[in-house]
Order: sequence, then structure tokens, then C-alpha cells
Amino acid sequence: ARQRKAKWGGLEFATVSHAIHLLETKFQVALQTVAKLLPHVARQKERKI
Repeated sequence: ARQRKAKWGGLEFATVSHAIHLLETKFQVALQTVAKLLPHVARQKERKI
């Protein structure tokens, strides 16, 4: 049990929060890309109908 607690010391916790931060920024970029592409996709669908 002690070893597990030691693992959650400063360094490992910092790595985890850093990974989460990276995921969040990548997710935001993906959202922005989707937001830009959505109107374009919607227009294409309207043309087909």
C-alpha cells in the first residue's frame, strides 16, 4: 500500500495532469475543426436533397 501512495507523489501527479492538459487542448482543437467543417458538410447535404 505504501508503494502505491509513493507513486502518486509530485512527479507522477504532474505527468498525469500534464497528459490531461494535452488531451484537453487536442480536444478543443478537434472541436474547433468540427465546428468549421459542420456548415460545409451541412451545405453538401442540402445540395444532395
